[in-house]
Amino acid sequence: MSLRLNVLVERQAEGSYLAHCLELDLVAEGSSRSMACEELLDVIDVQIRTCLQNDNLENLFFPAPKEVWQKLGRARARCKEERLRRTIPAEGMRFRAVELDQYCYA
Repeated sequence: MSLRLNVLVERQAEGSYLAHCLELDLVAEGSSRSMACEELLDVIDVQIRTCLQNDNLENLFFPAPKEVWQKLGRARARCKEERLRRTIPAEGMRFRAVELDQYCYA
């Protein structure tokens, strides 16, 4: 199983960065853009593992609000993407692993 997830990264007023996975509506914060994306990757990892362990993949996807998708569209047009990859084992499932590709736009 392979997933491509889109992430919008925004700098907050206090200087930290917020990374938002739009397909799963999950967020994480970090002191830098890359740290926020790495933290989000960990959150996504836990979410996917929990869904796999509970045989509950139908509840994995919960899209972000429309306004956030619009922000992502604007960010894609002007920003370089950063790709992070992780393999999540899926023992006992119809597939052996989840290949997760996270594309960050800041």
